[in-house]
Amino acid sequence: MRRLIAGLVLTFAFIAPAAAQPACRGDDLVARMKKDEPQRYERLAREAAAIPFGAARMYRLSKGDGPPSYLFGTMHSSDPRALAWIDQIEPRLAEADIVAIENTQVDPGRIDPAAAFKMATMMIAKPNELLSRYLDEAELNGVAALVAPKMAMSPAAAKRLRPWALMLSLAYPDCESTRAKQDGVVDFNLRLRAETLGTPVQGLETIEDMLAALNEPAMEAQIDVLRSAKAMFGMMEDVMETMTRLLDRGETGLLSAYARDETARTLKDPRNYDVFMRSLLDRRNAGMFASARALVEQGPTVIAVGALHLPGEKGLAKMFADAGYKVEPVVLQRTTSDE
Repeated sequence: MRRLIAGLVLTFAFIAPAAAQPACRGDDLVARMKKDEPQRYERLAREAAAIPFGAARMYRLSKGDGPPSYLFGTMHSSDPRALAWIDQIEPRLAEADIVAIENTQVDPGRIDPAAAFKMATMMIAKPNELLSRYLDEAELNGVAALVAPKMAMSPAAAKRLRPWALMLSLAYPDCESTRAKQDGVVDFNLRLRAETLGTPVQGLETIEDMLAALNEPAMEAQIDVLRSAKAMFGMMEDVMETMTRLLDRGETGLLSAYARDETARTLKDPRNYDVFMRSLLDRRNAGMFASARALVEQGPTVIAVGALHLPGEKGLAKMFADAGYKVEPVVLQRTTSDE
């Protein structure tokens, strides 16, 4: 146990530069769907249109005569086109009194040692959570074989992790995992840019908040979502490309509808997707909103969080609107083409 925890801490704290930058070559699955499955696309487009604040990745927040704040949707990706979004909001970062991101304790290469230990400890399954109790040998070996090289551990060690930890590892294709070690994701680079501009950066939640949300779903739901992640792993380059293009166009509502629909196809119980989203988004949104609102009330703030935290009935944009703020979409220049 101690050796496994130590290995995980080192994985979080020291990320070696990648030897080569692999190319991610995914296809836009929504564009393909629009052509090959027009009825499915139209259904998802209708669902997206009904999602509050689902048509932008940046919103201007204002109330009375005070200076505006901004709500900006990021992507946990190192895609150069997504990293270019930071240039678009640099003036807002410079003007702000503070920049608020999801968490400042888990940035690659500068992680808080105590947070790394806490995260490593929480990732290890308890005896009644071991995958061997829920997956047959072939499934277990298949998951471990995929995760072990991504997390720089042995397959035996991977088998001792909690389902949600394995699922998060499988949520990114190998090309993205490798590239992110060298270039960093949008959130990390946005923090660096803000600090370079002299704007302080603060986290909206603690490592304990994030881990509690990840560990909240019942084991049956975690196992179902893990199986789904394994089934979808081969298409994750396509999924990342699709996400990049949708978010670049500000179509957060369509991304939300598409992600739910696509994942449901590989779940034993489609309701388990909503179980996870209630923990990963709704629960965390409530806490992040309380922190963000306190900052906005003190002065101009840029709130930069994963884009799927913005739309929806329980999304951050609607929470600010319900709190009396004027929430206006900001049009940003696209960094992707329509190819």
